[in-house]
Amino acid sequence: MDFKLPDIGEGVAEGEIVKWHVAEGERVKEDQLMVEVMTDKATVQITAPTSGVIRKIRCKEGEVAKVHSVLVEIAEEGAKAVKAEEPEKREPAKKEPEKAVSKKPLPPTAVVEPAPMMKPEIRFAHPGKALAAPATRKLAREKGIDIATVIGSGPAGRVTKEDVIASLSGGRPVGAGKVTGQQTAFAPAPEISERPTAEIIRSVPKPGPNGESREPLRGIRKKIAEHMRQSKDRAAHFSYVDEVDMTEVVELREETKKEAAAQGVKLSFLPFIIKATVAALKEYPMLNATLDEAKGEIVYKYYYNIGVAVATDKGLVVPVVKEADKKNIIQIAREMAELSDKARAGK
Repeated sequence: MDFKLPDIGEGVAEGEIVKWHVAEGERVKEDQLMVEVMTDKATVQITAPTSGVIRKIRCKEGEVAKVHSVLVEIAEEGAKAVKAEEPEKREPAKKEPEKAVSKKPLPPTAVVEPAPMMKPEIRFAHPGKALAAPATRKLAREKGIDIATVIGSGPAGRVTKEDVIASLSGGRPVGAGKVTGQQTAFAPAPEISERPTAEIIRSVPKPGPNGESREPLRGIRKKIAEHMRQSKDRAAHFSYVDEVDMTEVVELREETKKEAAAQGVKLSFLPFIIKATVAALKEYPMLNATLDEAKGEIVYKYYYNIGVAVATDKGLVVPVVKEADKKNIIQIAREMAELSDKARAGK
């Protein structure tokens, strides 16, 4: 079978092959990790849709593949056996009147042609089973959980890895559903790493005879470079410095920390700064506007999506808190912790 790059995200048209975890001639099992693909939004792990042998890898590491283009050819297990049995099962054609032929049921081999595999995409549940990605199913199996009993919090009730982990403690994932004063998280939100800068700087190759070293620009480093160049070309860059009396914010944080802790959230000053940024953008809407050069129009935006830089092992990434104006301090703190954790995991 030809396994194609699935539709792995809304608005995603292509992905860069970051790393193959299988080689040509290698035997793979269903749900086994095959390849990591990086899009503008995340690095996605794609698993094998079926058991078989890797016949040919069609897209090498560092190459960009379009959605629905063939990534790899897989020789499915049992394919040869089916072909060998076909002649034995096939019945010789009989010369009969047309009417008799039309009424006679077709021999089994007439429908041996395999049904097309559900679009070569990240395979979800078959009818009657829980909706979940292969990696989530694998996690459930490893944890000894019947995935059909897990309540999904994703789109259309899809079961996520967080749902599986939450079910181990009988709770729901952090951030699932609407946040209320009575809601508690099944586990504390992950803390933002405080590693020294030297520890998060990537190791670089040793210099060659000419005093230089080179490596391919790919993966997240490539995306960072592209986005920085785009920002430099299209955004107005400026700096503004002022002094602010934070006394009341410090007091408010101290008052709110207990409530946040009861919901499994560690409350820093960052959510307060995000809310202050939203207030400033509402007062000065030109700062929340973009230029549509094609139409020659200034686009004023009345939604407030705030990006916050996070240092990772592979570089600086900027996860975004969407609709920050509609969320309270604790909700923002929880979401920032989750986004920071996902950013460092390449998700």
